[in-house]
Amino acid sequence: MSVLAQFALNNLLPALLAGSLAWAFVHAAVRVLGIRHGRLRLCLYAAPLLKSTLVLLGLLPVLPWPREIFGPWWAQALPVETVLPWFILSTGLLILGQWFARDRARRRLLAGSNSQAPPRLVQSLDRVMDAYRNNVERIVGRCRFDGVPARPNLRAIHRDLRGPAVVFGEEPVIVFPAAMVESLSDPELDASLAHEVAHVYLRQPASCFSAENVRAMSAANPFGALIAAQLHREEEKACDDIAVDVLSNRDDYADMLIRVYRLGRSSAANPSLRYAHQLLGTGPMFSERIEHLLARDDTSASSWERVAFGAVWIVLLAVFFAGLIAAFVL
Repeated sequence: MSVLAQFALNNLLPALLAGSLAWAFVHAAVRVLGIRHGRLRLCLYAAPLLKSTLVLLGLLPVLPWPREIFGPWWAQALPVETVLPWFILSTGLLILGQWFARDRARRRLLAGSNSQAPPRLVQSLDRVMDAYRNNVERIVGRCRFDGVPARPNLRAIHRDLRGPAVVFGEEPVIVFPAAMVESLSDPELDASLAHEVAHVYLRQPASCFSAENVRAMSAANPFGALIAAQLHREEEKACDDIAVDVLSNRDDYADMLIRVYRLGRSSAANPSLRYAHQLLGTGPMFSERIEHLLARDDTSASSWERVAFGAVWIVLLAVFFAGLIAAFVL
């Protein structure tokens, strides 16, 4: 058997199976226990990707039990010292390719923007950053160790976009459709910008399973592509929760989502930017996000949700990461 065939059969296939089993467990636990808080869900849904990556590298079996099934399969896997150099190389090349694609989309997008944002938009961002500073205790400490993110740059763009977006490069830039500025009220502008600032917040590197870290893990792992849409939706919900925590007005925020969705549908997307939403991280599934917001009285994590979150993680560590823990302990 060739090395490539051995890798596909004993590393890649188990990685897909392990990730799928871990995802099924997390998904069932989230539904049964009723964990609705966005940031807690994002942390949990990142665990299957981590498990899949460790199995792909030959560090863990699919499951520790039954050993007579998964033990021999794991024994035939290519060892980490063989897989890791190729994994690092392929991951680096894919991340580099993604960076070039994002940079191209960024340059194309910013080429149609004004360096000076409208005063009304600037004033709205000022209010949002003040709200983040005044409510930092509401957003720090839940799978997070950072404070308020630095103020991003702000530009109004005249090209067609379905809604505001954050463009990440040397520094984050919020691009806001110029036609949408006058169509939204001040509270709606604040709500929309608060969501985009939350994306900056989630990408701070010290975070627990930040969106940026999740994207890095999924670069060279096919399982990452399978759950990319799920992770994207969870990130959008997490940003919604952060924005509502900061602004403390859930109903107005849901109204903003509906308004932005309607305005976005009324504008024809520029064909040259047809991939911009995927590259820049703008969010689909408005109906799901609105339901998520309105289904709870408070976007903060309840005591029950935190207990359930901890319990799910304990089971994940005991069942899906038991071999790795034993290796470190022993």
